[in-house]
Amino acid sequence: MTSKIAEMQAMAALENDKARRSWGLMYHSKHIRTHAERLLDLSKNAKRVDRMLKRGRTLDHIAKQMGSSKQTVGQLISIYKLPREE
Repeated sequence: MTSKIAEMQAMAALENDKARRSWGLMYHSKHIRTHAERLLDLSKNAKRVDRMLKRGRTLDHIAKQMGSSKQTVGQLISIYKLPREE
């Protein structure tokens, strides 16, 4: 009985891997691309977010202050690797 379960788990892992490859490797931690390869020059908004993060502001506060969504602010933080120590 346990060998049948182990076989099913192995088959599910194989199918999940195939699905990730065909659907753009969605949500698989090993395949999520980050912008860690190089540091980009900060845009105007990124500089503003960087300053606010260094002052201890929260994501909600920054988004409200900038008139944008939390997702947009989160993307800036991810893309530009904020806060920076420059």
